[in-house]
Amino acid sequence: MPAPSHLLAWVPALAPALAHAPAPTAFREAPSRHDGSKRPARHQLGLTLIEVLVALAIVAISLTAGLQASAALTRLAERQSQQWLAQLCADNALVNLRLQPQFPAVGRSSQTCEQGGRVFEVTLDISPTLNPSFRRVRAEVQGPSSTPEAAPVQLLTLLTVIGRH
Repeated sequence: MPAPSHLLAWVPALAPALAHAPAPTAFREAPSRHDGSKRPARHQLGLTLIEVLVALAIVAISLTAGLQASAALTRLAERQSQQWLAQLCADNALVNLRLQPQFPAVGRSSQTCEQGGRVFEVTLDISPTLNPSFRRVRAEVQGPSSTPEAAPVQLLTLLTVIGRH
């Protein structure tokens, strides 16, 4: 359908192009698809169920990894706290041994030590050295296990030499 002539008067330069232009239509024919059908192509407006499930799985895996990392850091902080308290117990036992007026006798002894509201078991193993003026002292500290029925956990071992005053 050619354009009306009264519109063509307003734009003389476009008159030849407008005269052959197709008439505007409310519905255009859909371009043919690669399979030859004339069905209109559907436009995807959202995500498919598979895409949503894959995204959900990725988020779940990420959150699980983050939770495991957080739990590992919590266990590490607890272990570090126990190690530090065990170090205090071992140092106290060795200082106590050094402050004794008599030279420590060879043998094994155990004592408890309370630090930070926890009870630790300190074992001192005193053995002779080649020089009779020195004693080799091994301090082992065991702490409470995570479950009451399990054996105590070996937290720390210190080895030192104590000399005669």
